[in-house]
Amino acid sequence: MEDKVFDNSENNSGDTLPENNDSLKKDDSSSESEYIINGFSEKGEPVKKMGMEIFEWIQSIVVAFVIAMFLRTFFFTLVYVDGASMEPSLHNGERLAISRLSNDSLEYGDVVIFRPVRNPERPYVKRVIATAGETLSFDFETGDVYVDGKVLDEPYIKDKIDAMHFGGYSPEGKTEVTVPEGYIFVMGDNRNNSHDSRFDDVGLVSTKAVIGRAVVRLWPLDNIGTEFKLDK
Repeated sequence: MEDKVFDNSENNSGDTLPENNDSLKKDDSSSESEYIINGFSEKGEPVKKMGMEIFEWIQSIVVAFVIAMFLRTFFFTLVYVDGASMEPSLHNGERLAISRLSNDSLEYGDVVIFRPVRNPERPYVKRVIATAGETLSFDFETGDVYVDGKVLDEPYIKDKIDAMHFGGYSPEGKTEVTVPEGYIFVMGDNRNNSHDSRFDDVGLVSTKAVIGRAVVRLWPLDNIGTEFKLDK
């Protein structure tokens, strides 16, 4: 079957346009005038179809997805805070952006996300309290934390440690620990509601188990910022 551009003439052969209908004649003086048949102009130039535009959109989305996955795998990712162990610094439901860059430079005060050895399917978020080579101890009377014999000034905590939450560190057990190379000692800011390095099933955390360090709070919008971080 032949393609017809118009179908309202008395000549039904489809081969020619009626000569007495000036509105249907091609204007040879205008380079803009052309008829479309089967997706091609009378001049033989292909017409850009919607399918091509859709393909370009899909291509752009795929490229953006690949870039996002690359950044997520090697540089940054997002995490969701679940629980109250880091209050008042972080709260349940908040979203953080974390950096996956080298863990060799972790410092006191960094907020890190790691996989505990005995429960790797559930990452924890805690604060670094002591790093390799430092000796940590507790004052069981006041609840203060000491690193290399100096009491830490900890304005970020909710409360000091009470008598029930020293974990394996107590007068009856260990009283201090020196952090070995490649490890960190972490605790939650909500000291009396946090499962962390004080407890044997978490213990000292290998830097290899650290997913990344928190760099910025992204949600909620009215609390965006980095105030959960601090300098030593």
